[in-house]
Amino acid sequence: YSGISGLQTVEGNLIFERNSVDYSIDPDEWPTGYQIDLPALTTLGGGLIVRNGDRSNNSGLRRLSADNLTSLGTLYISEYSSIDTLSLAKLKTGTGDVYFNYAGLNDLSGLPSLEEIGGSLTLTNMPNLSNIDVFSALSAIAGELRIVNNSRLGDVDGLSALTSVDGGLLVQSNPSLPDVNGLSRLSSVGADLTISGNNSLRFCGGVYPVLGGASGESQVAGTVTIGVNDPGCNSVEDVVASAGVLPE
Repeated sequence: YSGISGLQTVEGNLIFERNSVDYSIDPDEWPTGYQIDLPALTTLGGGLIVRNGDRSNNSGLRRLSADNLTSLGTLYISEYSSIDTLSLAKLKTGTGDVYFNYAGLNDLSGLPSLEEIGGSLTLTNMPNLSNIDVFSALSAIAGELRIVNNSRLGDVDGLSALTSVDGGLLVQSNPSLPDVNGLSRLSSVGADLTISGNNSLRFCGGVYPVLGGASGESQVAGTVTIGVNDPGCNSVEDVVASAGVLPE
């Protein structure tokens, strides 16, 4: 994609969809895949959308970078299991959703400057994702927070600065997740809160404060559902019993 490396400004969306490597045209890229590098891009009025690569044969996208981009609308990466490097070094603001689904990334360290999400944050079906430490500066999410079916995710400590989620919060089917301590500063959820189907999750004390803490006055606007996790995190009563203290 060297032909667009000089691209500086896009007023609307920039979309890459169902891209693949053609051996007859790109024999050198066949073994290693290809990359999308946008070093000159500084302004993107809409979204950066990279989707549906796994629906094509040989979808060898390995790297996506736009290191001078500071803001955009939506960041949407879906169905690219081959991607292993993301680099958006200066991106501070997403005015819309930040959405990752079926992406092969081990972590999201390529978003080191992200401080604001104006829509929802979705992390789903990412089998290699081990941590979300990159979100340590994120204090608020204007939409929903969804963390679903990430088989290697070992903690949510990267959300330790998060104080509010204006939409719902869903933590579901993350089999390696032992606790949700990273949510301990959360003070409000604007819709439903659901923590379920996390087979190793034995301690839910991280949501004790938002469920009311010692006062018992829940700051969750919708329905609270906690269950089908490991023993110790199968009800609101389990959360209250923990008093937010991590057991030894």
